Amino acid sequence: PVISGFEVQGHHAEADGIQLYRTMQTTIREVLIRNCRYGIHLIERNRNFLLAQCHIYDNSDTGVFFDKCNLHQVIIIGNHISYCKRAGIRQLEGDVHNIQITGNDIEYNSGAEGSSGEIVLEASKGIISEFTIASNTLQATAEASGANILIDGQNADTPSTGARLINITGNVLGSRDRGVWMNQAIRARVTGNTIYGATKENILLQGCQNTVIGSNSIGTRPNMYSSSVKYRDGVRLENCRDCVVNGNVLNGMQNDSLYFKSSFDCSASGNQITDSHKRGIVLDNTTRCRISDNSVVERREKPQMPTAIEATGKSNLIQNNAVTKGLKGNIVCAAKHGKIQGNTIWE
Repeated sequence: PVISGFEVQGHHAEADGIQLYRTMQTTIREVLIRNCRYGIHLIERNRNFLLAQCHIYDNSDTGVFFDKCNLHQVIIIGNHISYCKRAGIRQLEGDVHNIQITGNDIEYNSGAEGSSGEIVLEASKGIISEFTIASNTLQATAEASGANILIDGQNADTPSTGARLINITGNVLGSRDRGVWMNQAIRARVTGNTIYGATKENILLQGCQNTVIGSNSIGTRPNMYSSSVKYRDGVRLENCRDCVVNGNVLNGMQNDSLYFKSSFDCSASGNQITDSHKRGIVLDNTTRCRISDNSVVERREKPQMPTAIEATGKSNLIQNNAVTKGLKGNIVCAAKHGKIQGNTIWE
């Protein structure tokens, strides 16, 4: 099927724009869909779907909805998806593989109760696999709950493989509770993005494994500091394993800039952390985590950073970092929590 060149406008609370059921190689292009419940609704089973150059606007729930769907090979490119109350693009459960979301403007998707965001992938019992989210603009308003990109994988006591093989790169995203929020994901990458203006965290990983956060520019835009909104910012990993945070620039974080909680075998290296309002890097009850070759610098006339690096847990290693002194110290780690060596303390 090829669907092209017209407008769909809903006039009923349960009106849906276009529903795809057991289709193969559907193309939707140059279509405007507005005032519906779901703009485009994929159900049961579909393959090789292409969505391009469409406007999906002001829908009461979701713009593009993968609804408990068995779905492979999707390309979503060059669309404007905005002002949908729950999500711009959403997956709910299902078995979904090989999805490319690139070059879109996805904005202001908020207002529904529960999970909301520009891209929301939820599969507590399903599979979220092989997603590429690249070169998009993803933003909302600071008071909007949820995240620009929210990925919630299978519930498990240990990291599961339900949400896997995910690449988030080259996006501009922010102005929301959180920028990227991933729970129970494995083998994901958050690299090369510009991330700003979070009221909780810019990046939050929970129960993730084998995940990379690298080469991102993170921090509130300078003109937003005077706003009445309380921007917090920061990167936080909780209960994660085998994760790497490398080569990021974090400026002016209102939370602890980089925080690891109850995590194992993670590392933070080569990061540039400046003018943190709280601590620079924190290891909270971590095991075998390595903090190396980072720069943690306080440059303000009235310093606010309490400490550059703090660590608790066991068998941690803090080495070859260059830091300035905080109000309460520079590097704080008792011998029972880890080893400190080869660091430079700047006056």
